Amino acid sequence: MSRPLLDVKVHRPRVAVMRQWLQSSVLLVLGGAALLAAPALAATANFNATAMIIGPINVAPVTQLSFGSLFAGASAGTVTIDASGNRNTSGGVTAGGGSVSAASFTISGQASQAYTITLPAATNLTSGANTMPISIAAADLSGGSTTRVTDAGGNDSFSLGGTLSVGANQAPGSYAATLTITVNH
Repeated sequence: MSRPLLDVKVHRPRVAVMRQWLQSSVLLVLGGAALLAAPALAATANFNATAMIIGPINVAPVTQLSFGSLFAGASAGTVTIDASGNRNTSGGVTAGGGSVSAASFTISGQASQAYTITLPAATNLTSGANTMPISIAAADLSGGSTTRVTDAGGNDSFSLGGTLSVGANQAPGSYAATLTITVNH
């Protein structure tokens, strides 16, 4: 057999080998980074947020507080109207005729809503320059409490009495004052 005159072996240049190794390394690094960037196991939950806007509360007078007609004696005394409209006198005051009533009010607002009543401060009934002190306390309220709750329809009502102090020989006249109650929820 004859031998070829020239024995040629093909060698890859080192640059080509390095290029292939570098490309393989880059692909391996990118593939590993993709695996590391995969999302971890996570969980989510939904929840609700709520709010209730409470409507206004309204108060309206139904009847006015009236102590009726009185006779002032030689000594001072008091006249009390209870929440039911009953009149009691003591000391030198005698009951006369006239209309007697506790003040009564209706409430309208939110169903089953608690509210408070702020009573008027002690003040005076006046007739010209003459005065008689009037006081109203929680005990004068029907139910005896300034904290109440509206019914399922958002309504309530209450009555309010008071105590009038009549001086000895109090001057005759028609005495009056404007009193204010406040209801808040």
